[in-house]
Amino acid sequence: YTSHLAIASALRAVQKRRSLVFLFTDINDVQLASDLVKTVPLIAQQHAVVIVSLRDPLLRKTAEGAADTPEEVTRVIAARELCDERDARVKELQRHGVRIVESAGDRLSIAAVNAYLDLTGRQAV
Repeated sequence: YTSHLAIASALRAVQKRRSLVFLFTDINDVQLASDLVKTVPLIAQQHAVVIVSLRDPLLRKTAEGAADTPEEVTRVIAARELCDERDARVKELQRHGVRIVESAGDRLSIAAVNAYLDLTGRQAV
């Protein structure tokens, strides 16, 4: 599926019992994160939802960095705006009970498995 709305509709139509749903996606993409905020709460009404995403360390490093030239100032401001918007979307998803798992690429599988173990251990599903 390429549409989060299609995923939500399919889950609601097919999966009647509460389930643990993992969405592997890019929450650093502003448009994609905005779409997630619109559709994932529909899934979270019935299912436990975990969004798994790669952490972008360069984005944070740029946003927190110093700027000495006009080009660097522009880059830092853009990175800060992107981080702020991304953080707002993450908080909004969390308010709907969505768990966010972010990790570097080499630790992503372990982070996802740990989220699974935590949620199943707490009998969230």
